[in-house]
Amino acid sequence: DKNGMFVGKENIEAQTLQTFENLDRVLVELGATKNNIAYVEIFLTNPQEHSETVIDLFKEYLGQHRPAGSLIGVTYLAFPEQLIEVKAIAHTD
Repeated sequence: DKNGMFVGKENIEAQTLQTFENLDRVLVELGATKNNIAYVEIFLTNPQEHSETVIDLFKEYLGQHRPAGSLIGVTYLAFPEQLIEVKAIAHTD
């Protein structure tokens, strides 16, 4: 979260929503919004179990905006309890 605390141990929905909130904070610092996102990579440690939930939450987060992107299954991420990581490329004016 914004205080550096881990959110949502073993809870893909909580981790995904926190990740999008973190992304919004970074975008604001750049003078951008989620509508400026051009490409997204979503990394999941258990894509078979979590991809549908994450894709649904991602579509809800984006609204009508649909950037290019990939969903990539990985063995592990930086922290053992981490289930998701998002990499985004955004354009600014």
